[in-house]
Amino acid sequence: MIEYQTVKIRRLSFCNNKDAVSGYDDAGHAPQIGLYPNPASHKISIDYSGIEALHVELYSMFGLCVIQCKLSSKSDEIDVSQLSKGIYIVKIIAAGRTMQEKLINE
Repeated sequence: MIEYQTVKIRRLSFCNNKDAVSGYDDAGHAPQIGLYPNPASHKISIDYSGIEALHVELYSMFGLCVIQCKLSSKSDEIDVSQLSKGIYIVKIIAAGRTMQEKLINE
């Protein structure tokens, strides 16, 4: 018997880090980022379009930065298999804008 796992892809939009407005560009388009799977156990994938490069940081609930990396290929994976089970905050920075999302590592 084959078991299938449902993976939810959540699309996230940036807020403007400088003046806390919508984060939309001049044409009214918000950069989109896909972060999945969530919950994760081995790797998380980050898909992004309309953005040249991202700086990604993962923080524990104690505020410790446990992973820092730069991504630049429109779709990247980050290995989270060495992290303890728990809740983390993923902070993504690009073009002066910041986005944060909760990540559950199982």
